[in-house]
Amino acid sequence: GQSTALYGAGFEVMLLTVGGLGVLLAALVSHARRLNALETIRHSVTSDLRAAETRLVRAAHDKDEQLAMLAHELRNPLAPLRNGIEIVRQASITQPTLARTADMMARQLAQLVRLADNLVGAAPAAAGVAAESIVSAVAAPASRLKILVADDNARSEERRVGKECRSR
Repeated sequence: GQSTALYGAGFEVMLLTVGGLGVLLAALVSHARRLNALETIRHSVTSDLRAAETRLVRAAHDKDEQLAMLAHELRNPLAPLRNGIEIVRQASITQPTLARTADMMARQLAQLVRLADNLVGAAPAAAGVAAESIVSAVAAPASRLKILVADDNARSEERRVGKECRSR
């Protein structure tokens, strides 16, 4: 390739051009392989992100369900306590100390209800309706108020107290 007489002057230029094109082609193939590998990694990362997002959405849903269950479990014992406090309040018309104690207990119980509500940000619909009806029932004047004490615990002390107050 060094003798221009044998091949001509353009042969050297053509040989250098073909060599340069070969190097350029090798670089393009190498970059295409790298881009393909990067695309494969991108697809893998995208898939992993989607799976992680699905897991996070599911975990958030499970957390919301557990908080709703916790709020329900916290409200369950509060309703009979509120009713019991109202029974004591009605029975304490002639006893100021007992009336003040019942009022204090009602305020503290209302705070517990607010804390349970704040625990989940938004109470489940059924529990919220039940809590609102309890609040409105306790806020009603004593002359119009009828209290029904109900609990799913057969040994509930509230039932016994309720029956004793009705029999008086």
